[in-house]
Amino acid sequence: MKKFIPLLLLLALTAPAIVRAQNTQQSREELERQKRELQQELNQAQATLNETKKSSKQSLIQLNALRKKISLREGMIRNINSEINFINGDINAALRDVQTLKRDRIP
Repeated sequence: MKKFIPLLLLLALTAPAIVRAQNTQQSREELERQKRELQQELNQAQATLNETKKSSKQSLIQLNALRKKISLREGMIRNINSEINFINGDINAALRDVQTLKRDRIP
């Protein structure tokens, strides 16, 4: 779909010039003028296409950066969950020690 937008834009920009070029009663000067106009419109279409490519490239760069950021955050979450599991294990071990000490205490 994105490939067709620049093509449609190019056709829209050059269509009026193509219709004018079909007139058979044209002089050499008129043909040269139309050639310059067509070249100018072609240059404008190319500039538009280049801008479209730049913004597409920038969008892809942003998408890749966002994917990397998401991946890194997922890694951070996994790391935090692992830390929580270790801390829970330490808490459970401490609770078992407290219970053992309470049982072993002499009344």
